Amino acid sequence: MGQDPLQEIVAELSAHALCRIVGKSGEKFIGNCFKYIEMYSQKIKMSPYSACIKVMNDVEKVLNLILHGDRDDYQSVDKIAA
Repeated sequence: MGQDPLQEIVAELSAHALCRIVGKSGEKFIGNCFKYIEMYSQKIKMSPYSACIKVMNDVEKVLNLILHGDRDDYQSVDKIAA
């Protein structure tokens, strides 16, 4: 079946945000992060910018779940992974 492009972009943005939150700059890997997002955004015929904006709400839900255990967003996160 393969990866869902939007799920992969959510995962990549979430991972990069978590690095920043714990004090890692991520500068060493930001190019790889962009290339990864660019690859998946092309699969859905979107620009990397548009794809990131599209999933920003889902990224917020993932981060809230990881950082705060926000159970209210848990159902929404399940839908992202589906």
